[in-house]
Amino acid sequence: MFKKCLAAFAALMVCAGQTAAYENREETPTTRWDSGAEIVWRYSELEQPAGISTEDAVTVLIAATRRWEKVVPVRFKFAGVTRETMEASEKCSAVSPVVIGWGSGHPKYPNMAAFARPCAGKSDASRIVGGTIEFTATKPELSTSPTRLGTLDVIATHEIGHLLGLEHSNDPDSIMRPKLEEAQGNHIKGELSSRDMAVAAVLYKAGMPELGGEDWRDMYAAAPEDIKVRFRAALIPAR
Repeated sequence: MFKKCLAAFAALMVCAGQTAAYENREETPTTRWDSGAEIVWRYSELEQPAGISTEDAVTVLIAATRRWEKVVPVRFKFAGVTRETMEASEKCSAVSPVVIGWGSGHPKYPNMAAFARPCAGKSDASRIVGGTIEFTATKPELSTSPTRLGTLDVIATHEIGHLLGLEHSNDPDSIMRPKLEEAQGNHIKGELSSRDMAVAAVLYKAGMPELGGEDWRDMYAAAPEDIKVRFRAALIPAR
């Protein structure tokens, strides 16, 4: 069904019934944050579904950021709760916090349960300096489903991957796969796969040694060869 959907709707169209759907690009990201960056973020509770509390949403989001901190050389800092509109926060700035919140959905692709907008620097298009993540407040799997917090966890981890510069993966076990299923029961499926970690390791390879961990270097060394081949010609110089 997935292949038929892609063929029918082209690169950016979504499949009906998917919890989260995005364009199916190759695993060849070309942008990332500076190594050692502190990504300051705020949570906007404006338009938050009644079935989710601010405390629960922030707890889920912090857990999702912590997953990525284990494999990329950046740190996330929660800067509090706001009620700003997502439209007001879309303007990119190197000094403004990332805003994660709720809205009415993607203007062109309303089936999406969420989408991320990483912002590139004006003088260096390979450098991410900010962005937003917007969840669709009207999606039942995020608002009324008994497993809404588990589903939010999965989607948040996926979108933070995009915010960090990762693209989609064809690996069915990847958190970056284009189609994310609704969480089942209390089983949280927001964990990163070995391939997710390997792709992140390749993307942020230049900045890993300066943070002093053998884990990142070991992760890169263990990355599948096909991933290394895709990136060799486009690895971003150290910053």
